[in-house]
Amino acid sequence: MMFYAVFRELAAFLTFFWTRLRRAGCENIPQKGGAVLVCNHLSVWDMITVSCLTRRHIVYVGKKEIGRNPFGRFFATAAGAILIDRQNPGVSALKEMIAAVQAGSLLLIFPEGTRNLQPESVDLLPLHSGAAMVALRAGVPVLPLWISGHYEPLHGLRIRCGQAVAFAGVEGVRKRDIDLAEAQIREALLALRQTSFLN
Repeated sequence: MMFYAVFRELAAFLTFFWTRLRRAGCENIPQKGGAVLVCNHLSVWDMITVSCLTRRHIVYVGKKEIGRNPFGRFFATAAGAILIDRQNPGVSALKEMIAAVQAGSLLLIFPEGTRNLQPESVDLLPLHSGAAMVALRAGVPVLPLWISGHYEPLHGLRIRCGQAVAFAGVEGVRKRDIDLAEAQIREALLALRQTSFLN
C-alpha cells in the first residue's frame, strides 16, 4: 500500500531521530511469506517502532476503539489494520487474521491485549491466546519482539526480534495445543527480554 510505505518511511525517520532507536534481529524477519509477530506493549507508538524493523507491510491488530476518531479510522483503513472487540473478538476477526497471514502478510499482535503501564515492576501481562491460535491454524511461524526503554527525546529506545518460536509438544490446534503454544510464546518473549542488546 502506497500510504503505508510513505507513512512508514516518515515515521521511521522521526522515530530514529527522536528516540535514538536501536534495533537487533532484523534478519530474523522473513523476506516473504506470512508470519505472526508478537510484541510486548508499552505505548500507542509501539506499532511505529515495530515497523522500523522491516520495510515489509505489516498488518496491525488493534482495538476497535481506534476507529472511533477520524484520524485513527483513516490510519487503520489506509494501513489495512484489523480492529477487534477485545471483550468479544468473534470468529470473523480470527478468520480475517488467519486469511492475512495465509496470504503472505506479516501480522502484528500485542498478546497482552493492552498497554503495560508498569513495565519496571511487571515484565509481561497475562497473554491472550489469539496469536497462538492464528499461527497454529494458519501454519505460520511466530516471531517474538521486545521493546525496551522510554519514548522520550534522545533517551535510547530499543527493539529486538528473536528467532521463530520452536513449538515443542504442539501437535494440532486443540485447546491443549493452543495453551501450550501460548505458554511457549510467553517464555520466548521473556527470554528475549533477558537477552543483552547487541548493536
